Amino acid sequence: MRRRSSSLLALAALLSACDDAPTPPLPPLAEGTSLPPLPAPSLPRTFPREGTRITPYVIDGFPEARTPGPGAAPVPPVLLSKLPAGEGFAHEGSAETFSLNRVRVLAFTEEPPAAEPAAVVVLVPGLLAGASSFLALGTALVQEGRAAGRPIVVLAVDRRSNFLEDPTGQAVALQSSDPTPAAAYHGLLGQPPTPIAGRAASPVEAADARFVSEWGLDVHVRDLREVIELGYMLGNRAPVFLGEQVEASVELVEVRADKPIAKLRTLVTKRDGTVCVQGQATVLLPSRPRAAEAPGAAAAEVP
Repeated sequence: MRRRSSSLLALAALLSACDDAPTPPLPPLAEGTSLPPLPAPSLPRTFPREGTRITPYVIDGFPEARTPGPGAAPVPPVLLSKLPAGEGFAHEGSAETFSLNRVRVLAFTEEPPAAEPAAVVVLVPGLLAGASSFLALGTALVQEGRAAGRPIVVLAVDRRSNFLEDPTGQAVALQSSDPTPAAAYHGLLGQPPTPIAGRAASPVEAADARFVSEWGLDVHVRDLREVIELGYMLGNRAPVFLGEQVEASVELVEVRADKPIAKLRTLVTKRDGTVCVQGQATVLLPSRPRAAEAPGAAAAEVP
């Protein structure tokens, strides 16, 4: 499957729009140049961004039977050679560690982390975007939650198809704050692709990835279920799915004397006692029905 990410296409358009002069060839990096373990060196394992911590996670997704990975389909050798290796990718250099039944997630939390978030928000990108598309939104949501006194955890999802991309050029471009290496690596400057550290861009062909036809809505939704599990783990709560039975209790804590407003303590648990929801809620009480007026008085108002 031959793919070029939307960010690279936009990058090429920006370069051509801003500079009509011919771009000089980009010399390849020296052999042995170290590349970051994640697609973007500005996204290490954890880092604060304006009071927000962003942590990348790679979690197991739904074990689709025809997708290469442990306990599923065998790994085609061509994928081992074409896909980058390292932590945060589909493999770490061997067939034993290879799996495309995975999902990559960026978790946005407060820095320092809040003891207990009030909400977990899951952001799912469109077909031509990824988790990094939500860097600004995820940061803004966490900041708004902090300002309101209600900590928020934001999870931005990279679909499993993102593991078929080669982010080598993007990583070097971000490391150098220069978009040219990414465009040159993928051959978007009107010249043959420029290798980086001895690695040449080699897109995955459709014949090598026929299993992608199984990645439909059903697999996508099942992957999202695993993301939701991660969200509840970060929020110290347990998810509830269709078919599960829960028990809910509400305790009246306070009623205002001047207005019909009450404060409630809420608790939702599973049958085994696992806490799903716990907290307080402020509600508006229903108004009391007015007492029926005397028949004589009512009749007197009728002309």
